[in-house]
Amino acid sequence: MFRMRPGLGRIRRILKELGGPQTKKPSILIGGTNGKGSTCYMCGSILQEAGLECCIYTSPHLERLTERLLVRGKEVDPGLLERGLERVFEVIDRAGDLDRSTYFEVLTAASFLISAEEGTDVLISEVGLGGKYDATNVLEPIAVGITSVSLDHQNVLGDDVVEIALQKAGIIKPVTPVVVGPVWRGDREELRALKAVLDSCMENGCPVVLVDPEPTEKKLDYLISGMDLPDWRLVSPREVDVEKGQCFKFDVSSPEDPPSPYRPFSVLDMSAGRSFNIGLNGVHQIYNSAVALSLCLISYPSLNDHLRTIKGDRGAFSRLMSDPAGSQVAERDWGHLFGAAHGGLMKVTMRARLEEFEVDGRRILLDSSHNIEAADSLNDHLMRTYPDEKVDLLFTMMRDKDPAGYLSRVGGRLRSITLTDMGSERGFSPSEMLPLIVPALRSGPDIHIRPHLEDATLHWFHLIGKGGIGVSSGTSYTYGRVKELLTMSE
Repeated sequence: MFRMRPGLGRIRRILKELGGPQTKKPSILIGGTNGKGSTCYMCGSILQEAGLECCIYTSPHLERLTERLLVRGKEVDPGLLERGLERVFEVIDRAGDLDRSTYFEVLTAASFLISAEEGTDVLISEVGLGGKYDATNVLEPIAVGITSVSLDHQNVLGDDVVEIALQKAGIIKPVTPVVVGPVWRGDREELRALKAVLDSCMENGCPVVLVDPEPTEKKLDYLISGMDLPDWRLVSPREVDVEKGQCFKFDVSSPEDPPSPYRPFSVLDMSAGRSFNIGLNGVHQIYNSAVALSLCLISYPSLNDHLRTIKGDRGAFSRLMSDPAGSQVAERDWGHLFGAAHGGLMKVTMRARLEEFEVDGRRILLDSSHNIEAADSLNDHLMRTYPDEKVDLLFTMMRDKDPAGYLSRVGGRLRSITLTDMGSERGFSPSEMLPLIVPALRSGPDIHIRPHLEDATLHWFHLIGKGGIGVSSGTSYTYGRVKELLTMSE
């Protein structure tokens, strides 16, 4: 059921028979290794605060299939999803492609169909895997986001970050604005990956917004100013304060004389120097929010017809766009856009993304991180939040992941590890993981093996103890059962 068949031919045929629902309304397509889902949710929250009705399509789900499609902020009705799936299977049956279409293609086609028929204003879609050959790449988006590029799914996407970057860049469309997250943080291979993405933007004539994690170094100024792009902006979260509700100031810089100024960037320019707070934990989510905020601000012009009627002033947005400097634009004409950004970013909450709560005196953190980049984010959060304490980890992983690489990044924070099995042939067993991870654990945390997830969760909970900190990570597939068992322990 979960096999992969690269190529867009099958889903294009399905969607053609369904009347082309993927082109019925504006869409925003978001790819990358990590942060795609969070960025989709933040985009949706901002746009909904601005008065737009959104569908958000993400994957995978944690407990219910209906989690994958949000319609107006709520999970899709199971009956509506069932009817959408039935229509997709009818098309597949007629075409004789039932044995060839994949699980993800069927879900994607049904979700795009429902999104087109439910009367919403915009579809925000997360790329499933890679980009170039992913089923979501049939969309014709008004804006594209690439949150990050790092090693993951090498068996499908390639053995190094440059190959993976080329797959991610496959969602870039001609003359469509692209927002790129902090791909380069100083590593040479990361620089090559970023250049691969920007080269694709240049070849397609795309204006670019690039998130710069270190604006004071001026590294990205030099890189992007030397590229033949229609227009570009560098944005950066400045004055980051995680102790005051994940607060940051949004910095925007631009070329002195762009060859062909891209008018929607004027809204982005007006946001320079504004402060925002986000509701999600982790510094990495601040960078994801910079991607989401940029995508929303530059997408507003393409949603012109909707925005003109939000405040009952059909000329407000036209005046905004005709006066990029904002000198003659009243605060009321664009203040609601930034008010929506403030409110939208604060309202986002997500399960299994550094999700913290307390159970019987124990501080619990559930996180679905499963690759090295995500492990770095988890480690950073633990160091900032619990600098003097070690944690007890409940851990399992899919077979196509790198448990040793993951644990090498967080091992110094661990007091104990409880290895378990997710109950699927797609996952490692504890006995398979043990010889892989021992060389990576230089600090020597205690290792406990409990093959059955229920037994492992109870054992881990006992190890944490009153006042302790417990982390469950490595996969999203155990989230539902672990959360259920913890709730029973209250």
